[in-house]
Amino acid sequence: MSNDTSLTNKSGSEVQGCL
Repeated sequence: MSNDTSLTNKSGSEVQGCL
């Protein structure tokens, strides 16, 4: 999930990162 953190920052939603 480390890589997902980057997406979460852009989207601003943890759910987006998980998906």
